[in-house]
Amino acid sequence: MTQKQYYPASTVDELAHLFEHSSHQSLTFGGIITLEGEINSEVLGTALNAALDLYPKLQCVLVDRYPSIIRWFRYAWEYHPTRSEEIMEEIEDIEPDHTAKDPMHYFRQYHPLHSFDITRQTPLKVLLIRNTGSSHLIFYVHHAATDGLGLIFFIQTLIQSYEDIFYQRKKGSTDTVDYSVISKPDIVFRLKHLSPK
Repeated sequence: MTQKQYYPASTVDELAHLFEHSSHQSLTFGGIITLEGEINSEVLGTALNAALDLYPKLQCVLVDRYPSIIRWFRYAWEYHPTRSEEIMEEIEDIEPDHTAKDPMHYFRQYHPLHSFDITRQTPLKVLLIRNTGSSHLIFYVHHAATDGLGLIFFIQTLIQSYEDIFYQRKKGSTDTVDYSVISKPDIVFRLKHLSPK
C-alpha cells in the first residue's frame, strides 16, 4: 500500500509536542508491573502485538504533513504498523544486590534512554527486566499518545491477551478494525477557506 493513513491530532497533542520541542523536556510517563516468577518473552511479544492492534495511536508518529487548510496547526498522527520486536527490550539484571532495587529505581535508570521524539518514533516502549525469581515490566509512553487511564486500559488488554495465549483460552469472536485501509482524506480547496472568519 502506497497511501499513508492519518488520524487527527488534538490541540492537546500538538501543544504537548510543541512544549516538549521548545523546552527540551521529555513528556514521557510510565507504568510498572512487578511479577513473581518467569515471563515467557515469546508469549509477551504476541500479547503485545494483540494489544497494539486495538490501540492504533500507539503505532503512530506525529507528522506535520497533514493537508489541513482550515486548522491553525498542521499536525496529524501517521499510522506506522509496529510490532513488539521494535518496541520491546529485555534486560537481565544478574547483579547480586538487585533485591535492593525497587521498581522505581529501574524506571529512573532507564527513563533517559526511553525518551521519545514522537515525530520520528512511535510513542510506546516496553522494557522487561528479569531478576532471579521475579520480573519488572515497565511501560514508557508519551503523554501526547495517551493519558494515565489510557495506559491502564492498554496494560489490562495486554495482561488479558497474555493470559489467553499462555493458558490457551479461546477468545470470543470480536470485531476488529482494519486500520490499514483508512487512507489520507481528500482536502478540497474552496473559496470559503479564504473567509476572514
